[in-house]
Amino acid sequence: MATDWKSSNRIYDLLLRNSMVDQERVFKETIVEFRNMGNAEHRTKKAVLIGSLVLLLIALGISVVSVLSPSWQVVDIREFRAQHHHGLWQDCTRPHYHSYGISSKEYKEMQHTPLSCTYKFDHSAREIIDENLLDVSQNSAAGEAEYHQFFGWQKAVLICFAVVFAVNGLALLCGICAPCSNPIAVFFTVLIFIALLFSTIGNATFFFAAHRVDSRFVHGLVGTYEQEIGSAFYLSLASTSLLLFSFLLALVSTYYLIQDANKPNNELISPVMRELVPLYNSTRHTAI
Repeated sequence: MATDWKSSNRIYDLLLRNSMVDQERVFKETIVEFRNMGNAEHRTKKAVLIGSLVLLLIALGISVVSVLSPSWQVVDIREFRAQHHHGLWQDCTRPHYHSYGISSKEYKEMQHTPLSCTYKFDHSAREIIDENLLDVSQNSAAGEAEYHQFFGWQKAVLICFAVVFAVNGLALLCGICAPCSNPIAVFFTVLIFIALLFSTIGNATFFFAAHRVDSRFVHGLVGTYEQEIGSAFYLSLASTSLLLFSFLLALVSTYYLIQDANKPNNELISPVMRELVPLYNSTRHTAI
């Protein structure tokens, strides 16, 4: 009987040890699984933040290109045989845009002729404009020269975009450090919103000013020509759209960063893990 009892105990201990080994293996596999899930979640949050930064950088580049471009308003003045581009801070012309009696090859070459530009803040150009405006009845270029002035609404649009550039640059720096500090992450989101706001204000100011009658139509001696919205404005709209998407991604990223920072350590452990830990410990004590 004693021998049978000892054999039964040995078998029981062996089964218990095997069970403990199996539970330990399952426990470790569960830990690895949840760690992998946590790493995947962390990578997703990081990807959202990186996506926001990439969109912000692209938006900044497109916005710079649009402001540098003179093609905010474009008008073909046939009596001058020229195409005029009226930008925010410069005005350009492409002479002989409409020429007749030439081959199609020569016409295409004329379309790619470099623009001849003047700056709105150039003092000498300003004097020429003033002279033309004094002689409207005798000078056919005087009516068009009026649109080469530096209007107040153009200065307002430039100020808006200057704020956008400055805030975008600061937001890029803050976005790199956003995972390190929650206040920086919040500040990063706020900066993108400010850039989005000023970009929208700048575009809206230009759009409404460009559709005023005195800005929309150019008067020559022969006819009146309508100015069209140029490619630079549409580039600016694309930049604003990218800023919007960047802001939404930054908002999501900041929300999860703050949520993770405010979680107590015990909440970071899965409920399944909390159930397995006591079971694992009790099994170990029983086996011992």
